[in-house]
Amino acid sequence: MHIIDIPGGFQPVGGAKSAANQTIGVRSGIDAHENHLLAPPRAAKGAFLAGYNLKKDPAFLKQLVADGHLVANHTMTHRDFNTLSDDEIKKEIADFEKLYKDITGSAVKPFFRFPYGRYNRHVLSLVSDLGYTSVFWSTAMKDWEPRKHPDDPLNDIMANLHDGNVILMHQGSKENIEALDKIIKAIKDKGYEFDTVDHLQAPPRS
Repeated sequence: MHIIDIPGGFQPVGGAKSAANQTIGVRSGIDAHENHLLAPPRAAKGAFLAGYNLKKDPAFLKQLVADGHLVANHTMTHRDFNTLSDDEIKKEIADFEKLYKDITGSAVKPFFRFPYGRYNRHVLSLVSDLGYTSVFWSTAMKDWEPRKHPDDPLNDIMANLHDGNVILMHQGSKENIEALDKIIKAIKDKGYEFDTVDHLQAPPRS
């Protein structure tokens, strides 16, 4: 369940209920334990990584890709696009593309998440002109707020569970990681499946 809040909406492909898909935005490093919890066949994730994290651990990037997860462009340095010039934005995206290809040998798939989720119409259009689909979220694990109870991360998700849901999670939250096994099981128990955003398709236009 997971993923996109673009005008017109997106629907997951296949499954009795639409695929459950998760987008992971990494703020501070990459966690091998989290990747173990999400390893196939349990759940596929979309990892929107900043380039400085790829530099820290290129082997882990290769492992994510080998395990079938989608790794996509979250800029090189995670700067607010509302504060950058067009040339600076293009460089942020192009530098990530080059680093990704240098490490994996393949081009990054054309999906993009804005740092901090901040954008305006101009930068949204600019990113689109560069060939990217911008990915937003419909449910966020509120990991920027103090957690009062161990079940808070689970409740964040289950209170807004629906077809085509895009879930935002930051692995930097210890509570998120500890709750992940329970979250995956609860979502699957509701009849949902996990998939990545590149397998979503827009509904037919009326």
